[in-house]
Order: sequence, then structure tokens, then C-alpha cells
Amino acid sequence: MTWYKVGKISVQSGSKIVTGTGTQFIGNVKAGFGLLGPDFAIYEVESIQSATQITLASVYRGADAVDQAFGVWQTQGEIPELLQAATTLLNTFGAFRDAYENGDLVGTGIELKDVLNDVADLPLAPGVGDAYLVGTSIYVYTGVTGGWHHKNIAGVNPTGPWNPASSYERNDLATKDGSVFRRLTVGVSAGMPPDDPDNWEIFVARGEIGPAGVVPRGPWSALTAYEKNDTALDAGSQYVRLITGMTPDRPSTDPVNWQLFLSKGLDGLGAVVSVNGHAPDGDGNVLVPTDTPAYASIAAFPLVGVVDRLYLANDTNLLFRWDVASASYKQAGGAAGTFPFFLSNGAGSAIALTSDRKLPFRLANGDSSNIPLTV
Repeated sequence: MTWYKVGKISVQSGSKIVTGTGTQFIGNVKAGFGLLGPDFAIYEVESIQSATQITLASVYRGADAVDQAFGVWQTQGEIPELLQAATTLLNTFGAFRDAYENGDLVGTGIELKDVLNDVADLPLAPGVGDAYLVGTSIYVYTGVTGGWHHKNIAGVNPTGPWNPASSYERNDLATKDGSVFRRLTVGVSAGMPPDDPDNWEIFVARGEIGPAGVVPRGPWSALTAYEKNDTALDAGSQYVRLITGMTPDRPSTDPVNWQLFLSKGLDGLGAVVSVNGHAPDGDGNVLVPTDTPAYASIAAFPLVGVVDRLYLANDTNLLFRWDVASASYKQAGGAAGTFPFFLSNGAGSAIALTSDRKLPFRLANGDSSNIPLTV
């Protein structure tokens, strides 16, 4: 039976629960089946809860993974072809088995001589019918012409990550560089499975690797070696690393190695000179007062005022607004103001000024006008 690989799975480190997306576990997966997880380790299926959930016999040991590829295969006890082969083998060697258990192999034509650790230990000059058990295979010598014939009587055996110091049996499975390899021979070999076709063959090839997520690394530092997809803060914005390595230039000035990821918001820095007429302080913060700003006089007012803001002239205690049309300040409230003067008899008096701080007067011919005053 082929592997079941339909859909995606999600797993969490330390949990036995496997959640599927687009899967149909019922009818395709049984207890005792093997599962190749996103960490390329092999786990035994303990039970099936639904079409999208199964439980492992042991906790998942890899990192958390969401919607990743997987593979499920039938183990020895569930593979019909293997069961049939085992039945045929038992029937074929039934007499041999009985004779061997009785210590008498006469009449079988085959004699089990020994149990060996490696094929290299097979004798150079065996007799016809001599049989040896090597690992999970039975080797029978059929003569000089036919030589040795063998039959593997075991299924695959997951052993975890490949170890050059380990002694492997035939059909042992080991992971290397994300792929699963099956052992072809018995013994120890220093060659890595991808480079050792005499002892290993590919069993499950590694799938494509999806895009990596970003890794926040805090404020940028010229002394830090960054990996691709690392992010760093520079001048209030966040940049993502495009190339692995260390570079002295700031991300904001280094488009070869960095790309803008999140742009800094409005805070008075950068191209912002002022907000509502107020410049940023040393920390880049803009404080816009809510009360009416006071100045010594109109002459001390800003050259350009802010629309809908009142300005107080302390010398006259008058309020003014900025008039966009005339590009000047117009009186908005407060006392109208007066122009003091003295009569010839010494008595004092005052003339009320207009709302725009002008002195009204009337000519001898009866015409009236206003004289602007300098403030």
C-alpha cells in the first residue's frame, strides 16, 4: 500500500494530538501505523478520533508546526503483502523450523548453522543447504553456481537520526537532512546515507521547505550578525534582513541588505517640522497645548498663525485670530481698547478704539476715517 499523504497536519511540541486539515484519517489510518512528522521524526499512531484528528503513542518532540506535509504508512502488522509473504515463508520452512526446535534437521535439505552479525561473517566454503540467520534475513547456500540466496523476513524499523557509530540491521530507517533512508546491509558504515548507495536507499524524500517567518532581533546593532528574515529597529522603523551576515551601515541607508518592513508613524521626527505650529522637543514628541497661548504683544505673535486658535496680547489684554484671507491677525475678543488724551483744561479722557485697534476721527468737512495705531 502507498503512503497516505493527503492534506496537512498541525502539531504542538509536547502534545500527542495531531490535527489535520483536508485529511481523511478514518479508513486510511489505523492504530500502530507509522507517521513521519514535520520534524522528520517517526511516531507511532495510537488511536484515531476523527477524519481530522489522531493521537500519537508518544508526545511530538519537534517545534510547533501548522499545516505541514506528513506521511503515514502501514507497519508490518498491517501490510497484507508482508503478511502473505510471512505466511508463505512459515509454510515453506515449517519442517525446517520444527526440525530445528527438535535439534534434528535431517530430511529438510536445509541446516541452520548459526546466527551471524554481518554478511561478511558468512563462511567462504559452505555446504549446499547451509543456512544462516543474519539480522532479519535468512541466507541459504545453493551451490557454487547459485551462491547465496536470502530472504528478508522483517518490516522496516525506525531508528531516528542517522548515527555513523551505530550498527544497523537491514530495513532499519534513519533520518538525514530531512529525508528517511532504508538500510540495505547489516553493520556500521561511516558514509552518510545520501552519499552511500551501497548501504542506504532513499525511503522518503524530504519535501519542499516553506518560507521562514521573521525573527525580531530588537534595535539594530552594527556588531550583530543577522540571519535572513531577521528584523531590526532603526530610527523608529522596522527593517527585515535580506542577506545573512554583518554590515556596518544602518538598515535605513542599506537597501542591499535590508528592506523596510514597518514604517514609523507620525511623531514629529523625520520630515515633520511642526504640528499645529508646534515643533517637536528633543525626544521627537510634539506637545500641542489646549489653552490660549499668550504673547507680550501682537509683534511677538508667530509670523503665521494657526486657524481657529486664539492668541492673547498681554499688553492690551486682547484676543486675536489668524485671518487666512488677509494673512494677518484680527481682534477676536476682549476689551475694545481706548486712546487716552488730555483736554486743554487738563482734564483727562479717552476715545474708544475700533475692534481692529484703529483710532476713529472726523474731518472738518464731516468725513470720518480711522487711523491705524502701531502696537
